[in-house]
Amino acid sequence: MKTITRGFNCFAFLILFGLSFSGCSVSINQPQTANTNTANAANSAEVSKPSGDSAIANKISENKTENSNSAPSSSATPDKAEGQKVIDKYIAGVAKVSGGEEYKEARKLLYGDIDGDGDEDAVAQFTVEGMGGGNNYSFELAVFKNDNGKLTAITDEVVGGKLNRNVELKRIEKGVIYLDTKEYDEDDGACCPSIEGKTSYILQGKKLVEKKQPK
Repeated sequence: MKTITRGFNCFAFLILFGLSFSGCSVSINQPQTANTNTANAANSAEVSKPSGDSAIANKISENKTENSNSAPSSSATPDKAEGQKVIDKYIAGVAKVSGGEEYKEARKLLYGDIDGDGDEDAVAQFTVEGMGGGNNYSFELAVFKNDNGKLTAITDEVVGGKLNRNVELKRIEKGVIYLDTKEYDEDDGACCPSIEGKTSYILQGKKLVEKKQPK
């Protein structure tokens, strides 16, 4: 009888031990499952982050957008006070080479784009008189290009004068310089041409080229 009781006790002990071991096994495996879930979540978060190259590309794109929004217009307005000095000096030089002086009261100055870059250039019509000590005179055009707000002389051209024709600078439009003219009739005196007309000039390279307009 004792032998049976001992055998039963051993059997019961083994069953309890097995259950206990199984419980420990469960408690050990649960943290591993939690760690696996944590790792998967971390991996998922890493995938959602942009790569290093993508982040750089995004930053460059943002900078381009900011720069395009803040970039100033390419059109530059000339400094007219400084530009006037450039014009005065250039015309004085032309008059000196011609052996005369400028009749300053007759000067006319207009601003407009003459080279198609969107900036305001300048065109001056001026009169040089007294060449060689006589009473001769000429009408001339001088063109000044706008370089980042500074005027630079490009060229000048004689467009009229005594016994040639009178001219009057009227406007600058789409790169064309428009003038009204008066040509000499056969009965006109040297002072007073009477045949009205129109003409225009365009800048080709560094030269003014005349394009006569229909009357």
